[in-house]
Amino acid sequence: MKSISFTGHRNFDNSTELTESLSKILEKLINKGYTDFYSGGAYGFDTMCEIAVLNLRNRYTYIKLHVVLPCPFEEMTKKWTYPPGHY
Repeated sequence: MKSISFTGHRNFDNSTELTESLSKILEKLINKGYTDFYSGGAYGFDTMCEIAVLNLRNRYTYIKLHVVLPCPFEEMTKKWTYPPGHY
C-alpha cells in the first residue's frame, strides 16, 4: 500500500487553477500506485484535497480517503464558519 497525507492552511485562495493542478498531481500519484489518502479534516486545504480524492474515486474506484480527526467531530467543527461559495 502506498499512501499520501494532506495538511495545509485553512485560509487560502481556492482557485480553479489550484484545484485542477491538485487533481492532475493526484491522478499521477494514483497511476504510480498510491491508493490511500489521509487528511486531517480541517476546513481549507485539507477539505480541498478530500473533495479532489472523492471526485477521482469516480474513475479510480479502488482508492480510499481516510479522514483522521484530531478530536471528536463536534468539537472540531464547533467554530467553523462557511463563507459563501466555499465547499
